[in-house]
Amino acid sequence: MSETGLKATAPYRQHLSRTLPFAFHTLSFLANRSAPFIAAFVAARLLGVDEFGRFAAAVGVFMTATLVVDLGFAVSTIHNVAKGRDAGCRQQYRTALVALILCLTASGILGVIIAFVHTDLAALIFNSAAMVEPLAAGALFVPAAAVFAIATGVLQGMRRFAVLAAAGICGTAIHVTLVAMAALHGDAVLALWAAATGMAVRAAAVALPLARGLVLAAQDLWTAGAKSEAASLVRTAIPASVASLVFAPVNAVLLATLFRSEGGAAEAGAF
Repeated sequence: MSETGLKATAPYRQHLSRTLPFAFHTLSFLANRSAPFIAAFVAARLLGVDEFGRFAAAVGVFMTATLVVDLGFAVSTIHNVAKGRDAGCRQQYRTALVALILCLTASGILGVIIAFVHTDLAALIFNSAAMVEPLAAGALFVPAAAVFAIATGVLQGMRRFAVLAAAGICGTAIHVTLVAMAALHGDAVLALWAAATGMAVRAAAVALPLARGLVLAAQDLWTAGAKSEAASLVRTAIPASVASLVFAPVNAVLLATLFRSEGGAAEAGAF
């Protein structure tokens, strides 16, 4: 192509370089955020009102528990990873690794607690033995959702929107398919374990592209100073966690309150 032709196409290339990241960002946002909503609509359609009430009430508790163990680290990870762009990829991956370690530790502990005390949680939150089996799925759902949130934040901070969009589309398709099949052939308990498995698949889909960088970061984390990375994440996370914990539990509290009334499962499902 001639020099004149290159100059003529330059504005179009610049426009494309600005438009593509925005397009992939929008696609990744829609793909990754839509899975729980689509799965809920599918479950509402395929499960009876009582079973969907149990499904929705349990998911409300799981999402609130995820925010508790997240403690704002998803937001602070985006900020710190993006801020570390000038320092190079290794710095970004060190931040990602510390965030994942903190989140995995907290969510793993909560997952173990749910596995052992879900019977007591059903009585405490819903005053219903019907919620014992549904809440057991939180042992997998909560850690998977926490990892998904952090890994998504890392990819956003790195501006790897094309990778995030591809992972989101694949993960959402698997998540919704699993919930649909479970709701069609089973009950709320099976649908919840399908949702937990789908969340684990989604977490793996966004975490696997980071695997090589995380391994390299682990090799020099001891000399780089994990404490300073953690302190930096905490400083940004505290305000974000306060804001999220004020608003996020509202839906779970409403569902738990409805569940305590006569015909609570149906009330929660209708709500």
